[in-house]
Amino acid sequence: MKKREFKKGFNKLLSSRFSPAEIQEIGIDAKKEILKIKLSELRRIMHVTQQEIKGFSQPAVASLEKRNDMKLSTLVNYLSKIGMGMEIKVFAKRPRATVPKEMILLKF
Repeated sequence: MKKREFKKGFNKLLSSRFSPAEIQEIGIDAKKEILKIKLSELRRIMHVTQQEIKGFSQPAVASLEKRNDMKLSTLVNYLSKIGMGMEIKVFAKRPRATVPKEMILLKF
């Protein structure tokens, strides 16, 4: 799947399930959670050095691991290169009868 097609499909999925205000809130919450991720710790757990990550130079990896924010596609690519996957779960902050307690939005 091409990047443009993925983005279009992802945006269509979001807009079909959430209001614009909810999408904005999801984005804010996602950014906060991404800040908590310690990429260098994940890389070490997988026993991969910065130099071993294909498609990224060592300085680029060092810079990436220090960033406070990044594109989701960059994060997915980085995790894939160190042998990890990722899933995005969504949940209702307030209970609603028609909304599942939790659901996986995307899995990479």
